[in-house]
Amino acid sequence: MNKASHQNDQETFDKLWKLIEPIKKGMLHTLAGSNADEIHSRPMQNVQDSFNGKIYFFTNKDASQAEEIREESSVAVSYVDVNDDNYVHLRGTAITSTDQALINELWNRYVELWFPEGKYSDNVRLIEITVTAAEYWESHNKAKQTWSTIKASLSDERPDMSRNEEVNLS
Repeated sequence: MNKASHQNDQETFDKLWKLIEPIKKGMLHTLAGSNADEIHSRPMQNVQDSFNGKIYFFTNKDASQAEEIREESSVAVSYVDVNDDNYVHLRGTAITSTDQALINELWNRYVELWFPEGKYSDNVRLIEITVTAAEYWESHNKAKQTWSTIKASLSDERPDMSRNEEVNLS
């Protein structure tokens, strides 16, 4: 595993987005319960077109994730791409926002299905996550995996199937 620290440059953001964008949905993990000792997870739909260190999801102001974020801002988001065997785990700090300019910018037809009353409704909130750390596992293409497996079977090496890296973005 490679560890990189303070890699908040655009190249790192682009690498993470390349892995996240095709997945479309991530599992948002929040803390709840007394002393924030329970982890709650739920699928959330990406609404942005690029990544600059922040992830955004729409939610209802009274949804459990909005309430949990108001009480404990530490969150995580996990993405799994089963087709390409890629995985991303983000950690960060979340807020719920009513920034209408940002809501207007990120609003789309999919979001409208969840908020038929429209983007100016008092119920609409954005979850804005400032990502402070990330870890990803990126699989090599199938040809490289096959070659690595054959090579490993002929030697005492382990096959090189993927790349794992941790990135500190704070």
